[in-house]
Amino acid sequence: MNDMLPSDVIGRRVAVNGERATVRFYGTVPPVAGLWLGVEWDNPERGKHDGRHEGTVYFKCSHPTGGSFIRPSKVSFGVDFLTALRNRYEDGPEECGKKEIVTIGKKPVETIGFDSVIKKQRCSGVLLGGRSSRSCTLSPTILPFQKGRLTFYRWSSY
Repeated sequence: MNDMLPSDVIGRRVAVNGERATVRFYGTVPPVAGLWLGVEWDNPERGKHDGRHEGTVYFKCSHPTGGSFIRPSKVSFGVDFLTALRNRYEDGPEECGKKEIVTIGKKPVETIGFDSVIKKQRCSGVLLGGRSSRSCTLSPTILPFQKGRLTFYRWSSY
């Protein structure tokens, strides 16, 4: 499997230029060189075929024009839950006291003095993927959970 692709690529949800799809195929599509992802689009009007190329069925779609072949480099797999949580709630040393301009409506607002609000929204004491973090005061119902080094990509897997 390609280093850039997850090992469980089939069935994964992806985004391509803002459009959502599900990966149904990964491999070569002769006579065209290189690796391809066969995707079934959420919007079947986005696709071009039903998973066939030159008479060979590579995957099946629920709609006759719901499928496309896409180069893996064009697809975004997003981030896993732990990465999204870290990006939102863990702050680095460079973020302490950081001032930012936020646009509310059409007016720019400088966020001076928001450090106390930001600290309340950060986590403290939670173990995220084996790394110590702070526990969430934003949502006290979030409890620490660690299952080895397991990352949940799809709830249906568990």
